[in-house]
Amino acid sequence: YIVEVCHIPCPLDCKLSEWSSWSACSSSCDSGLKIRSKWLREKAFNGGRPCPKLDLKNQVKMTLCFLFTTHHL
Repeated sequence: YIVEVCHIPCPLDCKLSEWSSWSACSSSCDSGLKIRSKWLREKAFNGGRPCPKLDLKNQVKMTLCFLFTTHHL
């Protein structure tokens, strides 16, 4: 008999990065925004689970930041 090796690629699911660290506050005083994001690391392949649509709702997180200054008289 004859043996022949075959290679059938397995499905690979989409892979997204973890959330990045929070950015610095967008303002140097009063209030501003801090942002963190995630991005595509690996596209789905061979029937793997596709990535969610990356838009502002699920790719970027924002939070308010407050910077207070004290005034000495």
